[in-house]
Order: sequence, then C-alpha cells, then structure tokens
Amino acid sequence: FTPVPTPSPTSAATRPLKLDLYDVNILVVTDPHGWVAGHAYKYVDFNFGDLLAFYETLRKQVVDVEGKDLLLVLNGDFMHGNLLAEDPNRILPIMKELPWDAVTFGEHDLKNE
Repeated sequence: FTPVPTPSPTSAATRPLKLDLYDVNILVVTDPHGWVAGHAYKYVDFNFGDLLAFYETLRKQVVDVEGKDLLLVLNGDFMHGNLLAEDPNRILPIMKELPWDAVTFGEHDLKNE
C-alpha cells in the first residue's frame, strides 16, 4: 500500500499560471470510470469537485483575464468502473452538472449491458 501524498496547502488559485495559451485551449479529461467521489491511482487522487474547481480557476485566467477560449472535453470511459457508473440513470445526472463542451464515449461505455 502506497499512500497518496497530500496536496500542498497552497491552492492553485493563488499560484500564477505559466501556460502557453492559444486562441482555443482544450482541457481534456479521460477515463474517470465513474469515480465521482475520487479514486486513488498511483500518485493522483481527485474527484469531480476538484475537477470543477480546477476548471473554474483555469477558466478565470484563460477566458476572463486572457480573453481566450477554454473547452472542457471528456473523452470517454465514464459509464464503467463502479456501481454508480454502471447505471446511466445514476451517473448521467451527475455528469450533466459539469460544464462539458463535448463528451464522447469510450470503449468501456459501449460495453455496458
């Protein structure tokens, strides 16, 4: 068992972003597998609330300050991984709460029976 390191107390909102920005910027999320409340994997553990907070912080910088576009894209594999995700009637209302610009299905999503 390897514990997940605790995040730094310095929030992302207080650190300046040092990113190369373009007219259109895309934040891609992949393979959440229904772990809306988080799931430790290697050295990362985040939940959909963390994702939303990160997106909103990034959006403030990219859109509000820099005047660029920012798209939030989910490239699939969200309807597989735990009991919550296995039932579209449970996972889809949660997924609709995030400000996705585009969502695609992954190979695991297509295997749901």
